[in-house]
Amino acid sequence: MCGITGYYSSNNKIKLSEFYKAHLLIKHRGPDDEGFVSILNDRLISLKGDDTINHFHYLDHVNNFESNLVLGHRRLSIIDLSEKGHQPFSYDNLSLVFNGEIYNYIEIRELLINQGYSFKTGSDTEVFLIAYHAYGDDCFKMFNGMWSAGIYDNQNESLKLVRDRYGIKPLYYYHKEDSIYFSSEVKFILEFISNVKSNINMVFDYVEHSKIWHTSETMFSEIHQVSPGEILVYDGNNISFDSYYSLTSSSANVKESIHDLVHSSVKLRMRSDVQVGSMLSGGIDSTIISCIAVGMTSNLKTFTITNNEFDPEKNYVSETLRFKKFHSHEINISYNSFSAEELIQTIEFPFKSFTVPSQRKLFEYVKKNTDVKVLLSGEGADEVFSGYNIHPYIFVISLIQEFKFFKALKELIYIRDKNKSYLILTFVELIKIYLSVSKNVLIQKIKGYYNNRKSHFKTNRSQNILKKSYENLLTDYLYDSITKSSLREYLMYSDLNSMSQSIEVRVPFMDFKLIEAGFNIDNSERVKKALPKQPLRKSFREVIPQLLIDRKDKKGFYTPYEKWIKVNLIPQLDKLFYNLNDDNSFSYFDYKKLLKNYELFKQGKGSKDYTFFWRVYLLHKWKSTWGIVD
Repeated sequence: MCGITGYYSSNNKIKLSEFYKAHLLIKHRGPDDEGFVSILNDRLISLKGDDTINHFHYLDHVNNFESNLVLGHRRLSIIDLSEKGHQPFSYDNLSLVFNGEIYNYIEIRELLINQGYSFKTGSDTEVFLIAYHAYGDDCFKMFNGMWSAGIYDNQNESLKLVRDRYGIKPLYYYHKEDSIYFSSEVKFILEFISNVKSNINMVFDYVEHSKIWHTSETMFSEIHQVSPGEILVYDGNNISFDSYYSLTSSSANVKESIHDLVHSSVKLRMRSDVQVGSMLSGGIDSTIISCIAVGMTSNLKTFTITNNEFDPEKNYVSETLRFKKFHSHEINISYNSFSAEELIQTIEFPFKSFTVPSQRKLFEYVKKNTDVKVLLSGEGADEVFSGYNIHPYIFVISLIQEFKFFKALKELIYIRDKNKSYLILTFVELIKIYLSVSKNVLIQKIKGYYNNRKSHFKTNRSQNILKKSYENLLTDYLYDSITKSSLREYLMYSDLNSMSQSIEVRVPFMDFKLIEAGFNIDNSERVKKALPKQPLRKSFREVIPQLLIDRKDKKGFYTPYEKWIKVNLIPQLDKLFYNLNDDNSFSYFDYKKLLKNYELFKQGKGSKDYTFFWRVYLLHKWKSTWGIVD
């Protein structure tokens, strides 16, 4: 797990001292080593930085040169802790900077050895590059893991950027004229943009639709990201794109293999030369992972977020701790535990959830108080196995679409019983969800908060409308969640928060074999009697406590964010909204209408979307943090 940076141009050279200054902004991603490769006098040479390990003391310093190519790397040592894991890694005419882990590198190495290749290290980095040498782009289909990488081919004079199937690891780029910059984090690229502007389409999507990570665009107008499963090729002049992976449906019956696939995934992700721990909430996902992992190590540390105001997860976590013997740690959070400005610096974008500061607090604790450098996390299970509270409603809609009215009515009654409401109220909620989801999937409705940019919004939409590919709304909804928001958003939070503390997060439910198997389960096997995530409940009855198997609600790492927004945040919101008219950076708002709706919000009236004002608040913080004035 690491951080990567790079620059390439066919015509222009960059002062490597300027490159290095920007490169140091991501040193938190790799405190153990750093390295560079560059072209000098028409040949590739290795260079060192201030933090390069002593083994490479003889190299020239990167500050002393200028070049039209430089690849940079920061290392967090996880596999093969020796100097042999140093990057960039070169083989034949190829040079690689790589961020992530290839968990099945041992198996792939054996295949390559049988083809006549030899290896000098025990690292997955060497396997990555030699597999690319042997198989070309097809190697990415073989990898089971998470990665973003830059590969320079000195023979063809081309740069290739590639990202894992689901976007677990980030990769940003900025293309200007005949030069390209890329990095694991945006802050590196911002050093080379003199006038930072916002992407108005993405601002709209964030504020109005609570979407942020659903397209290759970012909220910075000139910065893009390599999409999951995508390959970007830059020949020094032009950029081209190709895709090596897409999530598809098939008729294969795979529900019997879920148990084995999860076990196999956790086992692969326990491969490490450093201490592995696990995040543990009161939910099914993290509990399954922790209970499997504890059988593979004698010293598994678990980490749980709690708070003193109200913690609905506490009983479930306590039951798990009675069920299995973990070395458990609790991290208490409060509203005063975080700084919005500091989090914006880390996350680099405005965010939506109070999970972000809670998560950050957990990683800070792990770094300060333990020797754990790798954490297992449960991201992905909800999107693949229908784990959110809205999924039973969408399942009912899907049954109606299939004309299975009797079964739909039965499920609706189970939803009513679960929520202890009248059937008519449950039916009204179903209609509201249908209208909401349909709007989100098929159209983008403008509510009228915006003033002079309406025509722009209407004619230049971001590509965030789900392409209808499957038979019903639930399958479409899951596909959208896996391939766009919300999963990509949560993965972004997890990466930036964890790497700010030099900690690697691994996500067993994001194993591509498991995702493909889970996605192809029949919807009737996903949700039954208004209880989602049935495949996991059935497969792991003997693995986790019965109390969690029977659990009907979902909270995750819970924070009382509604109270924090409606009560604790009000002084900051007042300061912002009562002075917004003087803030030119928000000229696209209809200020009078926005202020009126804020007053209604404070009175407990108007829209129930209290998070809207939280998003506007963070948008303001984001623009001021990065000096954006448009």
